[in-house]
Formats: sequence, C-alpha cells, structure tokens
Amino acid sequence: MFHLAAVDLGASSGRVMHGAFDGSHLVLVERHRFSTRPVEMGSHLCTDVRNRSGTYCLVKASINRSS
Repeated sequence: MFHLAAVDLGASSGRVMHGAFDGSHLVLVERHRFSTRPVEMGSHLCTDVRNRSGTYCLVKASINRSS
C-alpha cells in the first residue's frame, strides 16, 4: 500500500488530504481544513506565506497533525 499527503490551497481555505493507493484503488480522507486570509501586496491580494500564522505554517501543522 502506498500512502501520500495532498495539499489543496484555495482562495480562502486549504486542506490536507491523506491518500492510500493499493495498486488499483485510491482512497482519500480529509485530515485537516483551515482558513487562509490573503494579504495585500501593492495592488494585489496574495497568499500569506511569510509569517507564523501564514499558509506555509498552517500546511506544516496540518501535515504533522495527520501523521
């Protein structure tokens, strides 16, 4: 059995999925969902990956939670 983690990032939320593949079937289970808040950079809205509460830290914490 092959196991994997998948990260889905949307405009206002993200989630971490656990996948298991047995050679013919793939099973996906949502392990954690979190909300994201865009930050303004100039005249653009961007995903916040720079600070401790940013998306990168949320993804890392979600993967650690799901293992």
